[in-house]
Amino acid sequence: MLLLPLFLLLTWQEAVRGRLLVLDEPLRTAIAGRSIRPAGSPLGHFFADLGNVGVALPVLGAALAFAVLRGRLAGQRHWWLPPLGYALAMVAVPLIVDPLKAAIGRGGPGSLALPPGYPGLFPSGHAATAMLAYGAAALLVLPWVRSRAARRALGGAVVLGNLAVGVALVYCGYHWPLDVAGSWCLCGVLLSAATLVTGRARGRCAACGMAAGALGPGVAGRGRGWCAGEGVRVGERPYAPPTAGTSKEATPMPVMAVSRFERFFRVAAELDVDKSDLKRYNDFISEKLYDLLLIAEATAKANGRDVLAPWDLPISKGLQESIHRFRDIDQEVELAPILQQLATYPPMDRAPSEETEARFPEIVGGLSLALAHAFKIIDPGVKNPQTKHWERAIAIFDLLL
Repeated sequence: MLLLPLFLLLTWQEAVRGRLLVLDEPLRTAIAGRSIRPAGSPLGHFFADLGNVGVALPVLGAALAFAVLRGRLAGQRHWWLPPLGYALAMVAVPLIVDPLKAAIGRGGPGSLALPPGYPGLFPSGHAATAMLAYGAAALLVLPWVRSRAARRALGGAVVLGNLAVGVALVYCGYHWPLDVAGSWCLCGVLLSAATLVTGRARGRCAACGMAAGALGPGVAGRGRGWCAGEGVRVGERPYAPPTAGTSKEATPMPVMAVSRFERFFRVAAELDVDKSDLKRYNDFISEKLYDLLLIAEATAKANGRDVLAPWDLPISKGLQESIHRFRDIDQEVELAPILQQLATYPPMDRAPSEETEARFPEIVGGLSLALAHAFKIIDPGVKNPQTKHWERAIAIFDLLL
């Protein structure tokens, strides 16, 4: 990390009045002009005031409350870690800045006279407060922002906002440029440390090193960390999703009502299935739901969110049409309550939201209807699907999902 050595270098140069300080005057002149006591402007004072504790801390407090609320609602195991980490980083700012100001005693630029008893100007308290508060607030909120464009806009706003605060402090004659630069380096170190410690405390997957996430409502093994990349619980072997004709020993599928199972396939595609097909059907649903969730997890990760939203699921046009047709059939066969039991999945690194989980029965229904129609496409005359029909249908779904 270059920020820490750079901060130490600036601090040393300020303390010994080193050669780097010769950069202050030309940089200040480039920003504020040659006036001994720049008057600034209303806009400049506005941005400088964004570094006031009374302005920045409420923003951070709102972000802390938001992160706590969303983390608890999502069922995160360590929902309190990020808010606590960034709050402690904020507390560390005055504990570091104030003693350094007193020890170095940097004077003001131009004709700025410091009040009696004022310790000094390096590092800038306003610049440090703004960068830590607004930076931490953005880092707390970003994981819950769905749009990548919105995430970039938020990050850009924080960077530009802090740049505006720093320039305004120099422009209005409150600080030297190196005072501001020192605060930026210090807060960059604090934010990086808080982010690093928070990530490590949540645990890492032995298989891929990803940070273990929290489990959401309805997931077995709640509170244990799992990796989205390999499906691995921390310290354990990878989870292997079931394939057709095999069973998940760790998570046995619930048995659905055979009569409704048979009736559904008769209504959907005039197929006669029996109890022997139930196991294949259960494994098919489990595997395909798992495949959908893997892609949803990758989408959520790319957008920096810890929960799976409904729009993360890769529902194709054909599957969506099958879901709509299933709704009509379900009014007759009333299969949704049974499909709710079938909509099980292994623990994921990012948990589905309640809204996402509420869609699972209809998604399973759409997959079931698509499977029934696939049998008819493979063999229009089939009445009772045999092993070869199941294998061909599942192979087609494997190519598409």
